[in-house]
Amino acid sequence: MKGRLNNSARNILNANWVKSVGEKAPLPNEKSPLGLYADGGNLYLQIQRARGEYNWRVNKSWIFRYYHDGRQRRMGIGPYPLIGLSEARERAGSHRKELEAAKYGQGVYPLELRRKRKTAVRPTFTWCRERYLEDFSSEWSNDKHRKQWTSTLTRYADPIIGGLLVSELTKQDIVEVLKPIWLTKPETAKRTRQRIKRVLDWAKAADYLEGENPAALDTGLDLLLPSRNKRTSPVKHHSALPYRDLPQFYAELTSKTSVSARALAFTILTAARTNEIRQMRIEELDGTDWVIPAKRMKAGKEHRIHLTQPAKDLLIFNVGGWLWPGNRGGSLSNMAMLKLCKTMRPGITVHGFRSTFRDWVAEDTDVDGDISELCLAHTVGSEVERAYRRSDLLAKRRDLLERWAAFVTDSQP
Repeated sequence: MKGRLNNSARNILNANWVKSVGEKAPLPNEKSPLGLYADGGNLYLQIQRARGEYNWRVNKSWIFRYYHDGRQRRMGIGPYPLIGLSEARERAGSHRKELEAAKYGQGVYPLELRRKRKTAVRPTFTWCRERYLEDFSSEWSNDKHRKQWTSTLTRYADPIIGGLLVSELTKQDIVEVLKPIWLTKPETAKRTRQRIKRVLDWAKAADYLEGENPAALDTGLDLLLPSRNKRTSPVKHHSALPYRDLPQFYAELTSKTSVSARALAFTILTAARTNEIRQMRIEELDGTDWVIPAKRMKAGKEHRIHLTQPAKDLLIFNVGGWLWPGNRGGSLSNMAMLKLCKTMRPGITVHGFRSTFRDWVAEDTDVDGDISELCLAHTVGSEVERAYRRSDLLAKRRDLLERWAAFVTDSQP
């Protein structure tokens, strides 16, 4: 698939291959995946070694390649996975139309047209943020997430970098945004940096920004901010029930027959998040597992949860495909389980049971902490470590959830 080809060919690559190629270091007898791979129609996938990386890691990006005046021209379409295969093909199709028009004197060649468009706008951070939200906010699962994105950036980023051209932003500018909340609001600071990075990734894909993304951690940004280990203000956690009190609480809970009570019991046994439970549908059940689609996961990645027998015994509802239906149709109310918690144990939260699970693993088992983090659908390890991990450790997670169910239901041998 590397190199030149007849441009009449189309759609040579496939999404699974694009996702997997270059995700792990080649074995000694394997060829390096670095290079240019043709999809047809002037579209290529470019795989390069990431700059500044001593471990095996690659960057993937899309290239639109054509010839003009006897010279090869390469125009970046955007980085993968920010730009997927289908979107890259759509963009290449638009550029092919520009190319054909230019050949017949009815337009401007794609690279020149892009340069003209760039000079016609003033790509400040606020301008890029607005364009990014227009293009990608539809991918988010709920309105609350969209509002949080807008609120975070307009409150913390716009006053400092909003009027600056993205091409002129430096790491020091990002530090000025983060410094006021880095220690006092660590989670907000983390999300603000991630969102700034996403906007600047978009700007880079659109050729408004060249070089490294100043909001990326691997540029040394974290070295310019104070260590959080010396934080004076404590992090506020969701109120959690002590794990030793959980069997008694669960026994009280399962004596109730309401949908919210059974949903809360299921939440405890699976250590899942409230919205993952509320929006659970019958088609997500796969034998002894529950497979949550990527679009409903906080990390945007499909998550598989083993269902123990006590968990399966709770699944008696199915109204319109919803396993936890609400009183007025649709899924269970966002507040239903929380109200029940307040009634039974004032002060605790539904999310707190995830902390209860983690505390039990740490204090009452000899299980590796990474296993419990994977059960909670948390990201574990660096990008390099995740690239080398060939398994989601499902078998070990299943064993841990079986032990958890035995503890919660007070049925340990």
